[in-house]
Amino acid sequence: LPFLDKQVTKLEDGKIRTTVYRKATNIMRILHFRSNHPVAHKCSCVRTLFQRVQTHCSDDSGKKEETKYLHALFEANGYPKPFIRKCLRKPNHERSKEEDPKFWLAIPYVKDLAEAILESAQRHRKLSDANLLEKFKQIIPPKPPTSDGNLVHNLPSHRLTEPQLTVLSYDAKFNTSDA
Repeated sequence: LPFLDKQVTKLEDGKIRTTVYRKATNIMRILHFRSNHPVAHKCSCVRTLFQRVQTHCSDDSGKKEETKYLHALFEANGYPKPFIRKCLRKPNHERSKEEDPKFWLAIPYVKDLAEAILESAQRHRKLSDANLLEKFKQIIPPKPPTSDGNLVHNLPSHRLTEPQLTVLSYDAKFNTSDA
């Protein structure tokens, strides 16, 4: 009897055994390791599926079977074994109230850029939160006083060549209306 992602089976001795339920159409496909997604999403995929072993399997044999299946699943989808082990490691310590971040910054995911920003922020972790926030404010121009909060910043790009700027300028003139 499948129920809430669990396969519930009544054994001959009257006990109930639970394992992870999979549909008959399961094709062992998950987010591939080489896909263009943040590493944190891939690590979360590993942790979540292995967490189901603990929450869904009621006996040791079921846990062993499921663990073996998950290792085969991740290997089939390109996950290296050291990456899986790293994701399953417990964190060294829980964050205390004093360590909670004072601000957060949401940025869109762009391959390699998001990782570079995170790495840079971690290198500058010795800076106080206020100093780190000031560094980000230097990159993003302030909102005009008339802004209602729904402002999208137009950050200047120094990588565009003169012909590209001309094309962009022409497109902007052509696609705007005076209504």
